[in-house]
Amino acid sequence: INLINDVFPQALVYSGMLKAESLLEGLLSRVTRFAIENCTANVFLGDKLKTFTENKYARANLARIIPVGSDASWFETPPFRESCSETPLVALYSGAMGHMHETATLLALIQEGIPAGITMSFHSFGVGYEHLKAEIAAFPKNHSTNATTEGALDHDQWIETMKKSPIAIITLREGAEHVSFPSKPFSALMAGQAIIALCAKDSDLAEMIRKYDCGWTVSPGDTTGLRSALEDACNNPETLFRKRTNAYEAGHQNYSIECVEHQWVELLETLSKKAGTSPFCHAI
Repeated sequence: INLINDVFPQALVYSGMLKAESLLEGLLSRVTRFAIENCTANVFLGDKLKTFTENKYARANLARIIPVGSDASWFETPPFRESCSETPLVALYSGAMGHMHETATLLALIQEGIPAGITMSFHSFGVGYEHLKAEIAAFPKNHSTNATTEGALDHDQWIETMKKSPIAIITLREGAEHVSFPSKPFSALMAGQAIIALCAKDSDLAEMIRKYDCGWTVSPGDTTGLRSALEDACNNPETLFRKRTNAYEAGHQNYSIECVEHQWVELLETLSKKAGTSPFCHAI
């Protein structure tokens, strides 16, 4: 089974880690094509990743779209209406921030000034985070940012911070929308966070936001749009509560470990039947 979380080598090219049309890109492309054509099944995280990959390389054998999913037991309590009126509201970026993540728009907004009533909290790590942290630290001392950079969290701290943060910030660098689907949205949905997705409108992430009405989509570079999304969340508690509730329901109904497990079991049972072997998946 070929599990395609990101499409390589294109993901490396869009992140700036690999030169386009280089010898190494060509070699890695041959590996990707070989895997797609020769593996018995191919699993993608999103529909647009599947479409891009098949248009670029070849039609995938026994293609399936199976998301990452998240543990529902970490977030058993749905969001409270009262929590959507508390200020300051915390807009949380949690997890890795690497080459594939958009940071320029975040920095531009922080430099202009985050809307009143909002705190942007970055509990992160990676090259993108180190750049963002250094840029914020270099602002004039009299510049009030309402942004905190406090590094990564351990598991228990992460769960509590997610529960206390009504808004999740998730970013994807422009150009990477067809080759990458970040895993952060699935835990954000499970926690009942309204998502501000800084990504291309033509992406699996943006499509998820639209499908479930669980947040806002902002194009990379649109600082005004990012400000408007934050202000809408802060000034309209009923809107925020609706989007948080939609997120929670979408997460628990579609992206729990149990939901994802059933999809994998179905695929493995299909493969066992094609191979003429007895089903083996019930032991999972």
